[in-house]
Amino acid sequence: MREIKYRAWVLCEHEASMKDVVVLSMKGKDGEKEDEFIVTYGNCQYYTHEYTLMQYTGLKDKNGKEIYEGDVLKSPSKILEVGYDAGQTLFYDHDMQIARATNYIENLKWVEIIGNIYENPELLDDT
Repeated sequence: MREIKYRAWVLCEHEASMKDVVVLSMKGKDGEKEDEFIVTYGNCQYYTHEYTLMQYTGLKDKNGKEIYEGDVLKSPSKILEVGYDAGQTLFYDHDMQIARATNYIENLKWVEIIGNIYENPELLDDT
């Protein structure tokens, strides 16, 4: 069974950074929206409008690093962006063609995480 984990790209007025999600809860901010998710990292809490949530795919690259949606991977022949939808990992090439994870699982020993779409958007520019 796959481990369920998340990370968040936090974008608020005082910072923009990738955070591991320690707690993901659903409650209202000061009694307001009841459907707003809150990400807790250390002593800080971030609300839905301040972050983008990314799920762990359950897969690892050739170095054993966990692959999350939003990661950019380098394979021997392509640069791929990782997506995750309805429990399925998707790999997008530069033409946004989709290849399901099952086609790449055997080849993950050749794939390496080189960044992510938030911190390194230039990796997808001229692939």
